[in-house]
Formats: sequence, structure tokens, C-alpha cells
Amino acid sequence: MRKLLKFTAIMLIMASAFACKKNENNSDVATGLKGTKWKLAGIVNEQTGAMQVLEPIDCQQCYTLEFDTDSIATGIAIKEKIGLNLSMLGQYNITDIMREPNEDKFIRSLFSQSTKSYAVTVNSLKFINTTDNYYLIFKKILQ
Repeated sequence: MRKLLKFTAIMLIMASAFACKKNENNSDVATGLKGTKWKLAGIVNEQTGAMQVLEPIDCQQCYTLEFDTDSIATGIAIKEKIGLNLSMLGQYNITDIMREPNEDKFIRSLFSQSTKSYAVTVNSLKFINTTDNYYLIFKKILQ
């Protein structure tokens, strides 16, 4: 439990320290993500196109991200709360703690040092792992 609290505290501190992503003109980069909520649809193998849907499927709050700004999100894996800063993709270190296997796969995939880019469309959000040839695909939750 202490490791979980420590991880969450570190994630929140890092998120607040890097709150705005800047472009070369030193102005905020508008991604259109502020105020949006997303749910993981699955993890897609880029070579085969096969998508793995993580259990539990019927959990509405599991594997979700909610963007407080255009670059900072908070969310829930299954039981573990997470914080994500888009400007830090590929720079996270994952704490080894006991998690359910699917929760661990979600966290390790999203926060992998090889997951360095993302792509946003109107209804989908992808986090792309360039080394292991997969991406996480999230679908927008209409509010």
C-alpha cells in the first residue's frame, strides 16, 4: 500500500511540474483533450491487427483516462489510480508492485519507455509503442 501511495504521489508531483506542453513559440499546444474522458478499447498488435481486450470488460471505470488539461490526465487502471503527462511519454519508471495481471499489462503498456507518441482523432486516442509494435486504443466516452 505504501508503494502505491508513493507512486501516486510521485505521478501527481510530476504532472503538476509539467502541466503545459509548449511548442517552439512557447505557447500552449492545443490537443483538444481538456475535459474529455477515454476508455481503453484494447491493445492492438500492429503487425497482425489483433486486438486484446482486457478484463474486466463490464467495469465502467476501469482503464479510463480523464484529461484535466490538454496534456495531463488522471485515471484508473482497475484498482490503481494513475496520472499521465503527455510531454513525459517514454520517460516513466514503473514501480514493481503486486497488481492483477491485466492491470499490470495496462500500466506497463501505457507507461513503457517505448511508448513515446500518441495520436488523437475525434473519437479515438492511441498510445504507440514503437519498439514492441503495439498501440493502446482508447475510445471517447460521451458525457
